[in-house]
Amino acid sequence: ITAANEGGESFPSEVVGCRAPTYAASPRALFVNAFDRYDRTLNLKQDFVAQVYDPPGPTGGNERVLPRRINSFDYVVQHGKAISAYSFPFDTCQNEAVTGGQVALTNYHIVVWACGNESTADESFSAAEQTQVATFLAAGGRLFTSGAEIAWDLDRASGPTTADRNFFHNQLHATYSLDSSGVWSFTAAGGSIFAGDANGTFDDGTRGLYLVGFPDVITPTGSGTVAALSYTGGATAGIAYDGSAGGGRVVYWGFPFETITNEPTRTAYMADILGFFRETIPALPLKFDAITLPSSNQIKLTLSGEPGIYSLLTSTNLTSWTPLTNLTNTIGGFEFTDGLSLGQPSKFYRAKSSP
Repeated sequence: ITAANEGGESFPSEVVGCRAPTYAASPRALFVNAFDRYDRTLNLKQDFVAQVYDPPGPTGGNERVLPRRINSFDYVVQHGKAISAYSFPFDTCQNEAVTGGQVALTNYHIVVWACGNESTADESFSAAEQTQVATFLAAGGRLFTSGAEIAWDLDRASGPTTADRNFFHNQLHATYSLDSSGVWSFTAAGGSIFAGDANGTFDDGTRGLYLVGFPDVITPTGSGTVAALSYTGGATAGIAYDGSAGGGRVVYWGFPFETITNEPTRTAYMADILGFFRETIPALPLKFDAITLPSSNQIKLTLSGEPGIYSLLTSTNLTSWTPLTNLTNTIGGFEFTDGLSLGQPSKFYRAKSSP
């Protein structure tokens, strides 16, 4: 949305998106755009060699004002595509809608909180946001957050409040180690939720998204937390917390997810994150929507529920159940036709999630 008058047209509002559920009661995610920062400190510094950029700051080449390379406010696109590839429904809001009470995190099973290059001036997690996120996690919520300055903002040597540090250590389950990794490539940590995924790169200022100026180096903190992602060279880029010491599950990265330069890589890593979270969300039971007799020797079952693999069992007495077949539900609703024999006793059906 833009506003226009005789003076011209405004900048557009932040881009939002959603994916509708195929089953009304399906668990869903909320994408929170918390990257508001937009100032000249993020301008690229270009050398005389084309496409060679230096980090923002007092040194470097000529300052370039390229608005989309500072913050395009549309990073729901990268997140939304990756979430949708996992067939997961999601909504979108800005962080101000959370602190303003228009959107409750606790209405969602999963929250994806994107901080981009948000830092001290704009705050990665304000005191009000920390309260909302802590409440969400205490209720068993599952949080994926990423950003290049979260650790610097909340846990650098001097500056953060005690509440900032407590939130960072106890809710994000990490400790600040270093302001910048000095590299813009990463690899999955062995034995982590990302094990087996391809190595990746994120934007160093030459990839057309925005320069991740200072990717945070972090340390996993507390029981149940492990290093899940490493920068090339071995420093920790991301952690995963399994919820075993209380609260919900957390995945936290020291660089922005949206700046990964390869879409299949983003999709694969998001699938691992959502799979890690999905493990702790109880599956809803299938619903038998209709039972019809298309012919004298057939019965058709119409079912709906969350996507997944289900076992269909039969019984003639509601006591002893015999496995009949496995059914794959990919879009929320599906059908199965079974044969009948004249004169056979009553036949009952039961469906359950298949491990």
